[in-house]
Amino acid sequence: MEFYTLKTFILLAQNGSFSQTAKLLHLTQPAVSQQIKGLEAEFNQILFERKGKTTQLTPAGQLLLPYAQRISLLLSETINMMLEFKGEGEGLCIGAGTTTIIFRLPEIIRDFKLLSPGSELKIKVGTSKEITELVLNGSVDFGLVTTAPSDKLQSIPLYRDEILLVTPVLWYPPFTPLRFSDLEETPLILFSQGSGFRDFLDAFFRAHNFQAKVVLELDNIEGIKQMVKSGLGLSFLPKIAVVNELGTKDLLTLKLADLDSLYRTTYLISLPDKLWTKRMMEFYSLLHAQFSSPNFPQDPTNY
Repeated sequence: MEFYTLKTFILLAQNGSFSQTAKLLHLTQPAVSQQIKGLEAEFNQILFERKGKTTQLTPAGQLLLPYAQRISLLLSETINMMLEFKGEGEGLCIGAGTTTIIFRLPEIIRDFKLLSPGSELKIKVGTSKEITELVLNGSVDFGLVTTAPSDKLQSIPLYRDEILLVTPVLWYPPFTPLRFSDLEETPLILFSQGSGFRDFLDAFFRAHNFQAKVVLELDNIEGIKQMVKSGLGLSFLPKIAVVNELGTKDLLTLKLADLDSLYRTTYLISLPDKLWTKRMMEFYSLLHAQFSSPNFPQDPTNY
């Protein structure tokens, strides 16, 4: 049994797509199929079955998956520990969304480089769902996500962002005081569907029986701000992302009479059985110093 074959098996089990697995591994789809066939021949068991357009684990595959994940994780940790022992540690790899990277991580990354000048730091960008998958398959050491974490992962709440209703300077509310329901005919500019922040807003809208009139969807927060400035619509955005524009009066924010403040939590996620490296602990100590709260654990390995 080869290590790379187990990694292929784990990825396919997580995403249910031969083509997506091949893309993630930079392989052809036939190469992925050949690896899975070889693994099935080795165990003399069918591990996957096709159901419609997706591929699902058979009972034998479900039995194998947790063992494959533990073997993969243990081997990766063994390699990293031996490299650290030689003074050649692999460094640190984290995953986060664009907004988190731009507005929350620059100072922490700077301090990490000062604390560990010889360590390599890699950052993978993606939605909360994509980052969660990267953590689950061991592609990153830990991730920062804004959706409810998987129950398969250890999660630590880091901080809360206040979400504001952001308006152009020359926008006038249809009613005063403005209520949430008064916005149903107002054009909104939001993140694209599938992003963690859009999922968060959609859940909020559903909870309040609100029918959003979405006229534009973008993947870039700077693009959304420019569209709002141009008067094309309103948006709901994290306060930290618009604090400069609010200070210069390039954008305005408006309280809704019938809603309390809206907040979104960012979590640090990692595999529960993962052995934290020295670099992970160093980066965590910087997060702890930046976002510490009464419930913030001093030792994340015992959380």
